[in-house]
Amino acid sequence: MNKYLVLIVLVLCLAIAFNSCKKDPEFDNPYDDPALQDPGPSPGLNNPAGNNFAYLYEKIFRPTCGNVQCHDGTFMPDFRSIYSSYNTLLYAPTFNHGFDSTIMQPLPQVYRYRVLPGNSDSSMLYVRLTQALLGTQGRMPFLLSNNPNSTDWTNNADTYIQNIKDWINAGAKDMFNNSPTLGNKQPQTVGFMAFPVGNTSSAYPRFDNPNKRGSILVPQGSVDLWFAVEDDSTSAAAISNNTIKFANSVFKLDTTAAQNLTVVTSPISGPKLLDVNTSVSYTRKITINTATYSSGTVLYVRLYLDDNDQPVVTETPNIGVAKNVFEYFTLKIQ
Repeated sequence: MNKYLVLIVLVLCLAIAFNSCKKDPEFDNPYDDPALQDPGPSPGLNNPAGNNFAYLYEKIFRPTCGNVQCHDGTFMPDFRSIYSSYNTLLYAPTFNHGFDSTIMQPLPQVYRYRVLPGNSDSSMLYVRLTQALLGTQGRMPFLLSNNPNSTDWTNNADTYIQNIKDWINAGAKDMFNNSPTLGNKQPQTVGFMAFPVGNTSSAYPRFDNPNKRGSILVPQGSVDLWFAVEDDSTSAAAISNNTIKFANSVFKLDTTAAQNLTVVTSPISGPKLLDVNTSVSYTRKITINTATYSSGTVLYVRLYLDDNDQPVVTETPNIGVAKNVFEYFTLKIQ
């Protein structure tokens, strides 16, 4: 009896298994059709034209610029992906005024954006590829000795530069041929000066480097710091948060306690960040005591502002800015 019972159970299990594997005619798998082919690439990205951003990324930005020690997320623009590349180029502000190293004089304009759609001559990206600017290491790109085989820039530089120029002048569209929009910019800190307490006429000097961008030289003791801030859609008076941090190391800024800035009702005028020939209004102030720091200490400064249009509070300078901008926002104790 036990043998027969076991046999019956086995037959029932096989029947159930067979029926469960049968295809339900009411629910056909749409991918069973043998006529279906593998999906092709996204429209417009299969062998893109030389002035398409997908081409520029694959041929230039990724292999030539997005490598270790360069624009790998350590320095802006960020060429780690096609999306970060586009978003950190289009209408991205630049702090670099630009100098022609052959004549040691300022160039005729301030380059406000890394890429200004429709105007390659006003785009810092194109300028850095075609001119050697004072205060830089020369024309971009800087080909590193540790990745000589990652790019064919040396053999195709003229073609690639023309491709970038054509892309910018055609509107700097994304890989899907969409035109960019300016959007809402983050609030900017556009000036930094230091004075003796109560004095607004005799600013402490900056370290005398070629661009007048070095650390502000201040004594041990009480010092007034003044800042100019601006935003594209929010008045300076309405910018909030208004806090500041100081540290003797860049890496300590994140863990240092913030202090409040005073928003003054009677601003003073002073030079604009990296453009000393332009005056701006300085509306933020704080008095600090540098007596606790030894002579020779470099004190790093970082502001935190909010225009109420950004997902996070804006910090200036942030870790992605150029070295000379970090130096601009420093004090050196005498």
